[in-house]
Amino acid sequence: MTIRPHLDLERPLHAQLQVFALDHIATQTWAEAAGAVGHNAITLRKAAGLDMVLLTMHAGSQLQEHDAFVPIALHVISGSVRFTTADKAVELGPQMVVTLDGGITHRVDALEDAVCLLTLGGAATMERVQGTTLNP
Repeated sequence: MTIRPHLDLERPLHAQLQVFALDHIATQTWAEAAGAVGHNAITLRKAAGLDMVLLTMHAGSQLQEHDAFVPIALHVISGSVRFTTADKAVELGPQMVVTLDGGITHRVDALEDAVCLLTLGGAATMERVQGTTLNP
């Protein structure tokens, strides 16, 4: 089990069963970055096959162009963001989710203060961790 301090807590990044109070964690994450411009993030889970990160983004901030080698899902909990790839830009509001295949360059712009849950996963994550190729 991996333990990492954050937000005055020590918490496991992996366990068989995990429960997260996202509103509470988001409130703490906003407080941690009080007065800052930009974004803040906290990794909730980091385990073979599934990583989860809670993002808080101030209006006007941006996650610059990048890619992930695994499929991702970005769930907007509150606020709004623009999710942009080379081919398309979509605006997402509360309770909207966008998914993206791995290896595609994208960026995220906060149109207003936003809280988002980023999920990274899939077979590629398992292969990276295990160093093997998974058979369907």
